[in-house]
Amino acid sequence: MSQISKIIASILVVLALLLTAFALYLMAKPDAEPIPVVMPETTPPPLYNVVVASEPLKAGAMLSSDKIKIEQWPIQPEHSFSDPSLLEGRHLRTDLAPGELIQDSMLMKGLAYYLEPGERAITVPIQADNAQASRIEAGDYVDIFFLLKRQSATGEVDTSQSRLLLAKKRVLALGAQSLDEPITENNQSHSALSNTAVLAIPLEEVNPLLIAAREGVLQLVVRSPLDEDLPDTSLFPERTHVLTTKEDLTTEQQQAMQKPENKAFAGMSLSEIAAAENKKEQDSKTTPKAAPTRTAQIPTARAIEIIRGPNSQLEHY
Repeated sequence: MSQISKIIASILVVLALLLTAFALYLMAKPDAEPIPVVMPETTPPPLYNVVVASEPLKAGAMLSSDKIKIEQWPIQPEHSFSDPSLLEGRHLRTDLAPGELIQDSMLMKGLAYYLEPGERAITVPIQADNAQASRIEAGDYVDIFFLLKRQSATGEVDTSQSRLLLAKKRVLALGAQSLDEPITENNQSHSALSNTAVLAIPLEEVNPLLIAAREGVLQLVVRSPLDEDLPDTSLFPERTHVLTTKEDLTTEQQQAMQKPENKAFAGMSLSEIAAAENKKEQDSKTTPKAAPTRTAQIPTARAIEIIRGPNSQLEHY
């Protein structure tokens, strides 16, 4: 073996010994402790108490503590209840399955709760065949037309007329059918037997409706709840009231006269409901006509014309 080969072999032996020693060192060294992974603490979502049915319930059933129970939900639904005592003695409008949430709209609560602020529930007579033919039901929106016949005796209505009185009013009840009655699959419409309707009417429009219902015939016409078109009353003469205001009202009091409750208190007459043209005719009859004025004529003196050839001359006498 040459000298160079011996040197290379020696170097390789030394490297092998070093690697062996390093391997033994690693084997003898204890394992490093693993770094613990810190998991973020997760808080459970909040739970809310909600009242549900504990058994099958039929529409019209009265709620009691043995028919309802509390469950915990991760959400609080709108118009739900968390206190079962608020539901005891209440009656259902719909059927409920076990575990079904009880909401405010599922309870019978009286027609007053269906009124918006400033509205009143007014009962008016209607023709039964009108309700049956139009298939009107509680909850529908209707336009209210009225028919007035000529009243020659009183003179308040000079001509028979039919006009739109009120637009887009909600029907709260029709005969025995009501927004507050129980809703069942076998519910039948009572419109065939309906000769009265309960309507939600703004306070200031109650007087015209009562007069039209008393002196004429009302016709309810179903309209789409999505239809927002309404008559522009600013295009027509403003109706006057039965009661006149005081003459010395302040500016604040005059503004208060525009409130619905004050307009309703001031009242409305049949002649105002009939038509503006009718009122103008009555005003023209009651207003005395001015006597014709005569102008005094100045007397003129008498004269005679005398003609002499091409000349003429007036002689007064």
